[in-house]
Amino acid sequence: MGLLETLTQDHQEVLALLDRVAEGIRALEGGRDLAEAGGSLEEFVSTWDRAIDNHFRQEEEALFPVLGHVIGTHAGPIAVMLHEHTLLRQAVGRLREALAGGGQDLQGLLEPAKTIVDVLTEHIYKEDRVLFPMAEENLSEEQLAEVDLLAGGQG
Repeated sequence: MGLLETLTQDHQEVLALLDRVAEGIRALEGGRDLAEAGGSLEEFVSTWDRAIDNHFRQEEEALFPVLGHVIGTHAGPIAVMLHEHTLLRQAVGRLREALAGGGQDLQGLLEPAKTIVDVLTEHIYKEDRVLFPMAEENLSEEQLAEVDLLAGGQG
């Protein structure tokens, strides 16, 4: 399986997790406390540390450089993806801090959690519907093999 297929598969798992995070947000907004509603937020941070940030690094170190030689990186889809990676890393940092505070600051939990759900859901949609098809259409077999090699054969 190549990196593009692996990344697409990862997206399905993350979308399911984002659904659980959205449920946790609704529970917190409905008056539940962190102990009752925060499991999905904690699960997200754990999954981020274990898998999602690695997914971003594979894109940044393997896919984006190779595709960037064809479509450019300073504007267009790759620039947007990199910007969103930064926004998401910042939101995860804020969420991590709020969770470490025991959920005392409800807005401190809700703001980054909502940002993560909104931005990451749209991010995945754009990658699956625009960026990855663009890569498949514009990269040669050799370039796709280079992407896989740069990803460390993890594709």
